[in-house]
Amino acid sequence: MASVKTAINIDDLRTLAKARLPRMVFDYIDGGAEDEITLRRQVDRYTDYELQWNSLVDISKIDTTTTVFGQPSPLPFFIAPTAASRLFHPKEGELAVARAAQKAGIAYSASTLASQKLADISAAAPDVPKIIQIYVWKDRGVVKELLDRAKEAGFTGCVLTVDTIVAGARERDPRNRFTVPPRLNRKTVSQALARPGYLMEMLTSRRARGEE
Repeated sequence: MASVKTAINIDDLRTLAKARLPRMVFDYIDGGAEDEITLRRQVDRYTDYELQWNSLVDISKIDTTTTVFGQPSPLPFFIAPTAASRLFHPKEGELAVARAAQKAGIAYSASTLASQKLADISAAAPDVPKIIQIYVWKDRGVVKELLDRAKEAGFTGCVLTVDTIVAGARERDPRNRFTVPPRLNRKTVSQALARPGYLMEMLTSRRARGEE
């Protein structure tokens, strides 16, 4: 079987994830709401863009640097927030992604629902811009406390997330009897047992602890 190091494209990585993760976990990150029409359109929309290229030009000094969140970046993008990353990568979660951001020199955005402490995430990526995702809840004190913790941990900005008023009907989840946070039942247990490598990693990892 291929490995992450030998993967050529995103589809290869998706195949590896499907083979590694219990079905409930894979479907949670791979799926969308209802008939998943919007999900497919979001992927297909990239085909609307065509790369325009010139031939017989000097490419010895290509410059991809830009400014992201007011700070210099070697590439014109950053890592977007993903909640509960240790559900997919039990041992490291956000720390693994933060280290990848550090290696690439690009900005990292931590989720409000991160499964690692903000201070630990910051320590894993000390030299890149770090941003915290924010939901504005009715309890403004909770929001302020999270922002204070992020600032103390070395985060220099925030991104506001505006979701729909109600959660989407993610049809894969009830079929798998999957909830967030996950609850044990016959179906989720059987799916976890079918992926012993993932299960062992989960059982031997310390309990996920985000900002409480």
